[in-house]
Amino acid sequence: MIGIVGIGAAGGNIADLAFENGIDAVALNFSERDLESLDFVEERLTLIGSEGVGKNRDEAINLMVDKNWEMALKFIKENFSTPSTEIIMVCFSAGGGSGGGIGPMLVDLLAQEMEYKAIVAVPILPDTTEALVHQVNALYVTEELSRQNLCVLPIDNEQVKKKNPNAGKARIFKETNETFVNLISSLPKYTDRHSKHGVLDKKDLRTIFSTKGISAISSAEITKLDEGQADISNEGITEVIKKSWENSIFAPLEMQTIPKAGIIYEGPLDLFTIDSAQLFSSFKGGEPTHLFEGTYEGDHAKVTTILSGMPYYSTRLNIIEEKIEAQQKVKEELATIETGYESKLKLPKASHKKPLPRNKKKAISSILDKYQNR
Repeated sequence: MIGIVGIGAAGGNIADLAFENGIDAVALNFSERDLESLDFVEERLTLIGSEGVGKNRDEAINLMVDKNWEMALKFIKENFSTPSTEIIMVCFSAGGGSGGGIGPMLVDLLAQEMEYKAIVAVPILPDTTEALVHQVNALYVTEELSRQNLCVLPIDNEQVKKKNPNAGKARIFKETNETFVNLISSLPKYTDRHSKHGVLDKKDLRTIFSTKGISAISSAEITKLDEGQADISNEGITEVIKKSWENSIFAPLEMQTIPKAGIIYEGPLDLFTIDSAQLFSSFKGGEPTHLFEGTYEGDHAKVTTILSGMPYYSTRLNIIEEKIEAQQKVKEELATIETGYESKLKLPKASHKKPLPRNKKKAISSILDKYQNR
């Protein structure tokens, strides 16, 4: 039901893990070496024009417009046009060059050319320690996505880093990717199951992910299996679910309005009780306009929630903007520092050197051309 399109190195890694876990996935990248590093995903498209664009999203955009957009669109259509794929999630690094450059453009094209599918943008926000260029690219990406009529599911590396402040980037990326894929792979399994107590079907899931605005997914364990304990009061379950929202891998929620939501419960039927008014009381707008629920019997109690249609993550974006402003101020101060050097000592004058023969001098024009045409 769900297909994954991975753009660039970050998106490609998610696509690779998704395919390993049984989700249809494809990968696109300017770098053929990055594509060759993937282990599982079979359908790969090398974009032409460059072996890689570094963090230069403008170069990626220009190459996409000039040489690649038709080929990329055809590639995705060939892999995901079948009715079995109803939701296409496009994953990319918001701070990267390839993903940050062509990600917003590609979801815009897909929304127009594959309007019978639910197109979901999955930008990956940089954590606060990443370089200035990543932060700036993330702001551009967010602006471009916010102008489109689509669902955005923003992964936030900072959320994982907060829980593991000393973790290296490789560990953060690995944990983030695995959590995302586990959440996504669990959703279609519920839509295929039967239940006498209410199901969340494919149409419900597609409706949730067709809603414009910010989305988030979280999973909460109600029972502590190792201790055999559970707080099954309405207040206890509500608190656990809200905590899962705070600790999710997605950008922190703006608790304003929530047009649509899904609640999936799996576990002993006598454990689950929930008051939706209390659960969504943290939102200023109260309960969602549309609430889709599925209840499935299982061995242990777990609640998965899907929220959609929320406002953009302005609190998180403010942190990015503050980081950019601080770094720009430092750069301005450094620009005033004299980079030359003159010794305070009275050094003997250097002996006069004869000019090199004319044929050994570099042509000035060739040096100027190298920088003018780079």
